[in-house]
Amino acid sequence: MFPLNAIAIAVLSELRKRGDGTGQVIRNVKGLALSDPRHWFEPAIRMAKIRDFSWHCLRHTFASPLVMSGVDLRTVQELLGHKSIAITVFAPLPFPHPCSGRAACPDQS
Repeated sequence: MFPLNAIAIAVLSELRKRGDGTGQVIRNVKGLALSDPRHWFEPAIRMAKIRDFSWHCLRHTFASPLVMSGVDLRTVQELLGHKSIAITVFAPLPFPHPCSGRAACPDQS
């Protein structure tokens, strides 16, 4: 578990209202599950002027701390939804990943 600030709690509460208590938590304003993050994630990254960052980078940001804190690879495999442990083992975990180090650096220009 990790602590959430008041803003995060408010956002999650609003998102919860959009759903029916099943399936995905994050839904659009009509209550429909978002099938592809590209229609909202990529524009948000561009607006924030973050370079060299993709949706996939978030998977490594999630998985690497798990591995570094000793979570077994089978559990990481399940959490990531990998069908095969070979995919989890093959992934460059823990860091470095192509996204690490520069991913969260807003464009200063």
